Amino acid sequence: MATNVFDGNISTIWHTKYTGGNAPMPHVIQINLGASYSVSGIRYLPRQDGGSGAANGRIGQYEVYVSTDGVTWGTAVATGTFANNASQKEVRFTAKSGQYLRLRALSEVNATRGPPPRRPMPSTDRHTQGACGIAPEAPCCARSRARYLD
Repeated sequence: MATNVFDGNISTIWHTKYTGGNAPMPHVIQINLGASYSVSGIRYLPRQDGGSGAANGRIGQYEVYVSTDGVTWGTAVATGTFANNASQKEVRFTAKSGQYLRLRALSEVNATRGPPPRRPMPSTDRHTQGACGIAPEAPCCARSRARYLD
């Protein structure tokens, strides 16, 4: 369930369609922050349940967008490739005002779907365990977790 992205529980996950076939890449999560904020980064926490399936669905290549209206997105404010591990990832970018955030997963790190993986982008230090940390004052940030796109 998409509500698992923001439930604050690292034991829950959000998963795209996998019964009856997998949903093709890219996978997208769009977040309405409820008001306009100066957004300068996101945090993403991959699946934390361990075991042989834990790497399933980790984002490889990604794009981040910010929009004022949720319709016009323009160019990505950040692009890159996440490392293949369960650590929280942080993406920082030049601040942009907007009410909507979009995280677009172009590939998985295990390269079973999507374009081939690229070298990981250097880390600056990354948006909660998921989708917050975007704007610390945003209402969603205390509980936001964009944790799993498959």
